[in-house]
Amino acid sequence: MTEEAETSTPPPPPLTPIVRVQRAINFQYDLQKMRVAAGNRATGGAADAHLDKEDKAFLDRVKVGLETLEKDVFKYVGRRVKAVPIYQKWLQEQRGVGPMMAAVLISKIDIHKADTVSKIWKYAGLDVMENGQGRRRVKGQKANYNPWLKTKLVKVLADCFIKGYSVDEDGAYYFKRKGARVYWRGPKDNEADPETGAAFPWRKVYDGYKHRKKSQIVDPCMLCKGSGVYPPPKDWALGNAKPKPTEKSRCTNCQGTGIGPWGKSDAHRDAAARRYMIKMFLIELHKQWRTLEGLEVRPPYYVEKLGMASHGG
Repeated sequence: MTEEAETSTPPPPPLTPIVRVQRAINFQYDLQKMRVAAGNRATGGAADAHLDKEDKAFLDRVKVGLETLEKDVFKYVGRRVKAVPIYQKWLQEQRGVGPMMAAVLISKIDIHKADTVSKIWKYAGLDVMENGQGRRRVKGQKANYNPWLKTKLVKVLADCFIKGYSVDEDGAYYFKRKGARVYWRGPKDNEADPETGAAFPWRKVYDGYKHRKKSQIVDPCMLCKGSGVYPPPKDWALGNAKPKPTEKSRCTNCQGTGIGPWGKSDAHRDAAARRYMIKMFLIELHKQWRTLEGLEVRPPYYVEKLGMASHGG
């Protein structure tokens, strides 16, 4: 054996499909940041007032070149994600989950470590803190979850789910394909298709939860604290007489009655419904993914430990 053969290093192990997806999606978002920065510089503004026509023309060409390259990366990510079983078997069947969003989920969630869906919820900032409130960032403190993933889930993915289907006058869910309505058909309202694993429209989860919260009457109103006016008087907690609301001061949530629907506004109920819909989606993703990988599938914490039949949100 030659000295060169003795000192040669073994070749690195082949990349797994998931690692390839991780590298592809990271490159795509790095490129996106560069393209946005180039576009902002090309538009000028106070910070870039020194740019002349030649500078702006150059930056315009760079921006166009990066947009073209970004389109190629989209296709590249799409090819890489198709090699991952959970995408082949389940994710691509979910209307609203495209290759890019599937790549985000696959690259950011370690399904081998997440033996319960609660760990995914916590990592994505969708769990409930000890004070009963949703997890959020605190100024001056390091986030103990992944804010980027949370934004992708409750903003981007939730938007795709909500807009993926429309609802007709009879309450049926449909989408349009080449101008024609295609209605959703499933075995039951709250079950996935046992053959394909394709779940019912996640928009239905959103609509149902939002309707329940709007129908849930809370006393006192969560916005005006029962005073009927907003903002509530500072001395309202001292037991003073209920103020008379005017047209300008009347609480928009309870219309001045002091008793209103759950939440502080429609935006508050929308955010809660989005969060609930995504959590239910992650339950199904966790079950499907762990099953495909031959891993144990434990029920969610509220079922396994608390004995609850459904999650309160």
